Amino acid sequence: MTDFNFLFLVNTPGMYYQGNSTPQRPSITSQARSHAAMAFHRKRHAALQVKSTKSTTGLARRAILMSKPRETTRSRRRNQEDYEDNSIITAAPPAVSRKGAVSIRDFPLKSQQQFERHLSPLSHPVDILPGVPHRDSAGFSAAAEFYSTVKPDLVHAPVFHIFDVSNTFAKSGSQDIYLYPLLWVISCPVECGRDRSYGRKEGELGRERELAQAVPYTIRGSLQARSTHMSYYDLMTHEVALHAGVAVANMVRDVFVRSNFPNNKTGPSAQVLRLIQVAISKLREHMVVQDEDPGGGGDGRHRRQRAVNDDGAIIAALFLGHIASGFGDLEAFQMHRRGIKTMIESRGGLDVLGLDGMLKCSVLQFESWWTHIYRDTSVFASSKPAYSPVYLSPPYSAETLRLLSRLPPGFRRLATRGQLAMDVVTVLSSIAAYQDAIQTSPGGVARQMEAVASLPARRRHADFSDACTCLLDPAPNFEKYLVFALICYASVAFAPDRHYLSASHTAFRTPRLLLTQDLPTFRVVVEEEEHDVALRDETSHTEEAGDNNVTEKECLVWMWLVTLSSWTATDGPHSGNAASLQSAFRARFPEYCDRGRLDLVLRQFFWTDALDHQVEMKAGLG
Repeated sequence: MTDFNFLFLVNTPGMYYQGNSTPQRPSITSQARSHAAMAFHRKRHAALQVKSTKSTTGLARRAILMSKPRETTRSRRRNQEDYEDNSIITAAPPAVSRKGAVSIRDFPLKSQQQFERHLSPLSHPVDILPGVPHRDSAGFSAAAEFYSTVKPDLVHAPVFHIFDVSNTFAKSGSQDIYLYPLLWVISCPVECGRDRSYGRKEGELGRERELAQAVPYTIRGSLQARSTHMSYYDLMTHEVALHAGVAVANMVRDVFVRSNFPNNKTGPSAQVLRLIQVAISKLREHMVVQDEDPGGGGDGRHRRQRAVNDDGAIIAALFLGHIASGFGDLEAFQMHRRGIKTMIESRGGLDVLGLDGMLKCSVLQFESWWTHIYRDTSVFASSKPAYSPVYLSPPYSAETLRLLSRLPPGFRRLATRGQLAMDVVTVLSSIAAYQDAIQTSPGGVARQMEAVASLPARRRHADFSDACTCLLDPAPNFEKYLVFALICYASVAFAPDRHYLSASHTAFRTPRLLLTQDLPTFRVVVEEEEHDVALRDETSHTEEAGDNNVTEKECLVWMWLVTLSSWTATDGPHSGNAASLQSAFRARFPEYCDRGRLDLVLRQFFWTDALDHQVEMKAGLG
């Protein structure tokens, strides 16, 4: 079989059978593709070894080969049969005969026998994704190294597990061998750029904006969802999605590195700008429908049109929209956002997207955070349920009593008095159970993170707004801010390396940004009525007693402290944002700057010794 046919097999997820004029393309198994990849690398390695034997440095080894005892006809025939058995690559089940399968021989038999027997093992690790384009291009290795260092699947596992939301950062069962390089391609978040000055000179992104505005997001023709579904391997070989993933990962890396130097106000690096330009150009080329059929017939044009809105193109548009948002280019961002909606609607809606539902979750999660950042309406608002919270009322069921029993006193009072919806109470109970498990688990946070990250995703909710419907309320909302604070608290308290949280936008930086922006102007009832909380008897902190409005205000104080600690956790004790919040807190709540009074408040809600140390030593309270 020719080299071309061999590479064609490695680079496609299907197996062709001889003697069939209309061959079907069943999914190639992971084992078969791994074998094909190994054969590919053996062939390349053998070619290098042959070249080496012809050189001066290879004379000694060639002498060894030439002195090899001559094989008998019988042993040579047996070796040939063994090799042919091992060289067959098929996706057919064991019950199917190998007779009709394509046999792949990676290089001539004699060379294989000589070098595999007498030379050292492979000097290169086997690449199980040989079909991925541009693996050696600039930016790919930097993005992969950054992702493997940050390990977002471990960093984000606590939050997604607690909220029972699909973790778009995590590995997925049998796809693990393909998913490692794919993780940062489909899930790596991008810096918002609004909670930290990310200096951008005028005209710096002119070329990128010009290209972005030229992306033809109009979908023509009748498009069917089935033909646009992609497997994980297909996605990794999708040139447009790959370039967009490399661009967004390098942008996050660039911002993360610069975040360690607060005085650095320069804009994005030249490499990041170039990668973004390449990604936009690739998407533009992909979206342009040819006026003439590339295949010479109507069927070819139909296939071209149906591939315009595939999973890879949607992922690329999603990343490029997020990059535009990070740079503050509102015009380009809105264009990409509308394009995402157009492509998904042409597919038949969110529910028909591929990647086992993970693409739908990624789109919804990015879109939800965009909605909060820009204070607008989601382009997928019609797919969201109406905001209709359900609050607790006596008599309580046994399950409700079990949930309430886990909560700290302050949260329990708010729940029983109808100030927290049932879905928020469920999340609070999950945090309590999670925290208890860590405190009683040997190894603490690090061991617990590994255990949780390895759990199969429950995937009960596609988005955080599905888990807590208060996030659907666009107005200032006490419960919504509480949920944002719970996301920050779970991240800071349970993440194995909190420093890398600054590289996370979708599940950490956006809720922290919103709390930082909104808390200084948000007031609860007790503040509006101008009650003098300082005169309250501090000994009345019991489970049954306590003023309802006072408990709400103390919970607001807790949100402030969580937001403050979230800044010091990632930026260190000299965080400028933490210093600003600290000054605003002292002016807003002077009565809670006393350490003894503050301890009484913190005992009513969630807290840890590490956060307590941050508040006292780094934030300067107490």
